[in-house]
Amino acid sequence: MRRHSRTTGVLRGIGACMFVFIDLISLFYLFVCKGVSVSSYNEQSTALSSREGGSSL
Repeated sequence: MRRHSRTTGVLRGIGACMFVFIDLISLFYLFVCKGVSVSSYNEQSTALSSREGGSSL
């Protein structure tokens, strides 16, 4: 009985760790995706502005 409860506690701890790990990975993934989209958007905007500047000049 005691060993069973101990194993369930260990399994619960592992589950909690996995949940936190997955949560951190999802947050990191979202952050990376947002950063990539923002960087690409900035690149596009800078390219458009440079193109407009070149045409105006």
